[in-house]
Amino acid sequence: MTQPDRRRVLTSLAGGAAVAGIASAISKEAFSELELSALGERAVRHYAWIFAQQGGGPHTQQSIDFWCGPFAPLRYENYLPPQIGRGLIAYEDFPHPIDTENKALEAFNETTKFYGRDWLDPETLDYFAVKPVVGSKDFPFIFSSLVGEKNTPARTALLAIDSPLGEFGRPGIHSAFSSCYNSMIGISHIGERGFLQQKRYSRTSSESDFVRSFLRDTSLCDTVIVTSSGLFELDAGLSPSASTEDLVGELVRRLSYALIKPKILERIVGPSSTKSKPRYFALGSATLNARFEPLLHLQRMLDRQSEFVSASFAPLASDDLPLFIATSTDDDLEQRTGVMDVLARAASITGYALSPDMFVSVKAPRYQADTRRPGWLDLIALWPFSIVG
Repeated sequence: MTQPDRRRVLTSLAGGAAVAGIASAISKEAFSELELSALGERAVRHYAWIFAQQGGGPHTQQSIDFWCGPFAPLRYENYLPPQIGRGLIAYEDFPHPIDTENKALEAFNETTKFYGRDWLDPETLDYFAVKPVVGSKDFPFIFSSLVGEKNTPARTALLAIDSPLGEFGRPGIHSAFSSCYNSMIGISHIGERGFLQQKRYSRTSSESDFVRSFLRDTSLCDTVIVTSSGLFELDAGLSPSASTEDLVGELVRRLSYALIKPKILERIVGPSSTKSKPRYFALGSATLNARFEPLLHLQRMLDRQSEFVSASFAPLASDDLPLFIATSTDDDLEQRTGVMDVLARAASITGYALSPDMFVSVKAPRYQADTRRPGWLDLIALWPFSIVG
């Protein structure tokens, strides 16, 4: 994929200013002078798509790009390994046309300063662009021209579906990602205790209403991975002073190192020929750093996670398998054998037949807790669940 520099991108901005109109049937006499002034200002707003991307490894075996909206509750991109590129998509309006390079740069700086992301620096971005258009109908052409069409090697998009962009589900944007990426993985942090309590945020205070909305927002993904505080708060190996964002970020960091491995990515995404709807996984943490009986503590963590997923999200999927990914392990052979016994037990008591496909390991930097003891393991557990909706 060609990576245009800032000047190359910005000099291609001109054309297609969007002007929001006011219905002619509304009589001017019906409004005060102040209201007419406000409507007039609204009528000359100019809408544009804003794109920014930075980093990512060379497109060899498998390339992964992370994408988010402008105001995400969690900044997942701060925890990604350098091999994964990070990008932002926003849809904004301006009081003036975006028809020159200087105006485009001014518009970019004006909007991104509110996003709270340090990496949105025009001097360090691989590219950024401000494209004057209306809605999602022109998005596929713009997006593919910047990102490139999918081909070999395979490409994967990692989407922050909980960023309030509200655009990933639109048909035009869905088709754009499908034409540029071979697979798509959505990630979302579900606050409090999963779907069970999220119903309070739905329009009708109904859990099923929230789930239907969630299914709609995730429909473009091949796989959706959710986190929740209940899936990592029991992990005594994580720092007790860390923020929720840092704890979720640690899960995302471990997951990202796993996704870089093509075989693990394929295992998580699943075979494309058999998918009719996304696969859903709940992401839990297990950091072997307990003061006493670490293996017993690991066993209790995993037992609790499987129970929590079934109770707070949806029943565990009977047609899929959990996946335990160790991102750093001890060299102690005896402990490693004990860990494998615990993982096998965690799978069997939840009704799964043992399979080698459940256990993988990758190399990643060790988690830096406040205190680390000898005999350690950094692990994530992906629990499959099945949503009926």
